[in-house]
Amino acid sequence: MSAYREFERRAGVLTTARGAKSQMILDAINQIKGHFKVADVQKICPGVGVDLIRLRLSEQKRAGKLSVSGRGPGAVWQKKP
Repeated sequence: MSAYREFERRAGVLTTARGAKSQMILDAINQIKGHFKVADVQKICPGVGVDLIRLRLSEQKRAGKLSVSGRGPGAVWQKKP
């Protein structure tokens, strides 16, 4: 455990704000024009896991902000007007 403390002492405590990755996903969706795939969001948000991206897309779909055609990696998402 002391190795972790030594690392934190030398490098400092690195943290990101809670919800920062979710906001990054939402910002990416907003900047995409037209339809997109999960892979397109992954390219814009390289440090974010695919599971979190899918979760946020599903939430946006339930909220009526996105629609999806298809399933799996080939699914095409689109913003609703």
